[in-house]
Amino acid sequence: MKHHLSVELEFDFLLFGLSCHEKEYRLAWFINKALGLLLSCEDDLKVSQKSGESSHAFYRHVDEENELQFVLLQNRTSEGWLLPEFKEIDYFIKVEAETEFDDSEFLQELKKIPVVNACFKFNPSQLKHKENLIFD
Repeated sequence: MKHHLSVELEFDFLLFGLSCHEKEYRLAWFINKALGLLLSCEDDLKVSQKSGESSHAFYRHVDEENELQFVLLQNRTSEGWLLPEFKEIDYFIKVEAETEFDDSEFLQELKKIPVVNACFKFNPSQLKHKENLIFD
């Protein structure tokens, strides 16, 4: 008799997509300056692709006092896409909030950053490759 393990992933985070032609370190600097965050570079996020593995720039800021975590992720690399269904998006910001978080104000503040060409909010549960956003 075979047993199958079924795991239901939770997508209880906010996701914002950014169109920006700057390098990830410059975008992180602008976001830090505009929003008072301290995004810092961590090891690249590795994602399995059909053609191998792709590495995506990964910046994180943890606000323990307010129970918030912000992650800046590069979508497009020469090796592939983090979320291939959104090839027009250069970066994603994933926000995990244990407390109330004003996502509309956050979106408006992102739109004010001079190097951000466009900014969008996505529903993570409706994404085709949403499992690429589950990591720790």
